[in-house]
Amino acid sequence: MSRAVSVLFYVQHLLGCGHAKRAATLARHLVGHGVDVTVVTGGVPVPGIDFGDARLVQLPPLRAASSSFSGLVDETGAPASDLILDARRARLLGTFRAAAPDVVLTEHFPFGRRQLRGEILALLDEACARRSRPWIMASVRDVVVPLRDIDQCLDWIARYFDTVLVHGDPSLIPFEASFPAAARIADKIRYTGYIVEAAEPRDRNEILVSSGGGTEAESLIEAARAARALSKAGDAPWRFLGGLGETFRNDMPSLLAGCRLSISRAGYNTLLEAVAAGTRAVVVPFETERETEQALRATRFAEAGLCTVVRQSELTPARLAEAIDSALAMPPPDRHTIDLDGGDATARFIADRVGAPAALRA
Repeated sequence: MSRAVSVLFYVQHLLGCGHAKRAATLARHLVGHGVDVTVVTGGVPVPGIDFGDARLVQLPPLRAASSSFSGLVDETGAPASDLILDARRARLLGTFRAAAPDVVLTEHFPFGRRQLRGEILALLDEACARRSRPWIMASVRDVVVPLRDIDQCLDWIARYFDTVLVHGDPSLIPFEASFPAAARIADKIRYTGYIVEAAEPRDRNEILVSSGGGTEAESLIEAARAARALSKAGDAPWRFLGGLGETFRNDMPSLLAGCRLSISRAGYNTLLEAVAAGTRAVVVPFETERETEQALRATRFAEAGLCTVVRQSELTPARLAEAIDSALAMPPPDRHTIDLDGGDATARFIADRVGAPAALRA
């Protein structure tokens, strides 16, 4: 009997928990395909996120000091100390040595998480130095934030990475739309399709407003509350989720599958869960000079008829009410050809390709 393929999956969320949620979905798919998974997570623990039967190793938690990602702080809000950074690196490397994985999978790096490059590069250096070198793969969403130093990213890919798993569909958003040097690593890119946790559609009654946590969520919640009185859907039941103190909801796929309309930011998980459920959506992408990810995703999804977009700069109750009524008058996005098989496709690729005899891996 052949030995199960083993994966060490490094995951770090810094602000919201979207990266951790997508990683958890992927981990469950990997386990479902017989892969032995160890997830090493370095973010603040999020109750309710389900990593299934994957082993979970928690590093001393760190998060971003602000929405500008200008620094790292611990759970108390104190700047990350050398003591914490050293403890994290030691535990990460110790976990790698104990697991002796066939695959090292890094979530988002080298396209992000550069604040933690010290521990990540230490992991990759040790992996490359091992006699039986594991496959090294990057797990990245459909859109990345523009990089200040693309050449450094390309150097890390050339030095360490065998495969870049892009969890998107190139017919909707090719990777070069956000990473202009994609052609230089074309031989390493593999599109997997979107990773999405879907629920079966059910009776659709309410209008669901979900804005995530943090201060940037408040403007959407306030505009939606005021828009309700101006919209033709004002008499329907409305549910508001988000704002300061909002916790992770593991029932979001079910809520999205049971609403008439979703009003949200344009984050990867929420937008894809709405599309997978065939739910109409109005999105207000979070957007700054540097944060262009949601705006690009929203634009491409809107062009495909999968959502209606209201820009943050144009967000008023009247404009949002207009978008709500327009979206409700449109056909639901349930006749699309977007690839939503990313979880299974990634798991099959790793289980079949890595587990195959060396002669068949090319």
